[in-house]
Amino acid sequence: MQEQIACTLLARRLVFSFGAARQIECNVAGGRLLRYAEAGLSGTTGSTGDFCDVTETDVVDSLLRDFAHLVGRSLEGETLVSLETRSLSEERKPGGVSADQVAEALGLSAELLPATEFHTRFVDEARASIRVAAYLDGDLLFPLCGDEDDVEHLAELLSTLLPDIDRLACRLGDPENLMINLGYRDAESAGVSFVLHDKTVLIASVVPNGQAALARAWYALQRGA
Repeated sequence: MQEQIACTLLARRLVFSFGAARQIECNVAGGRLLRYAEAGLSGTTGSTGDFCDVTETDVVDSLLRDFAHLVGRSLEGETLVSLETRSLSEERKPGGVSADQVAEALGLSAELLPATEFHTRFVDEARASIRVAAYLDGDLLFPLCGDEDDVEHLAELLSTLLPDIDRLACRLGDPENLMINLGYRDAESAGVSFVLHDKTVLIASVVPNGQAALARAWYALQRGA
């Protein structure tokens, strides 16, 4: 659960279903849990918690304990947990708790799953030309390099451009491997590159005149170098 929160940088509602009777809905943005609500499949609502605009440590700790208790109670006797993501037209608000805080409350590791070999090798090959990079798998954005603010800016850019990227890929027959470079007329400005690979999308902000290095890295990986 903490991994899904950490990697959800766009505003989303994560709906965790426990068996056939109970759901926990989590509003998440910027890798932070904003609020949660217990929801029965019949539409009834149970316990809720709102972390927005909460700054008092004792209040945050109390809400996290309640959330951990809700998750633990929901997991009792359940072997199947499913996740559905929904768009969320909610303005970003201050506050929220980090995935690390959620992981600590749940007694879980805060480490993210490692990137795939392709993503790791691609970034390693072209690292000198990449300012920040992340890859999208479903609705989860996994940072590869760059600081937190840059990754969040990348997520906002991806949210704007992804529909156009999807339409272009569809016109090309949904290829499993495709690289798209977006540049600017001003050679001093950074560019943006998208790499579609095995149903994931890698997005990178590239230094001026750096997209040729990314293209070489991508072609090298396609050849199995």
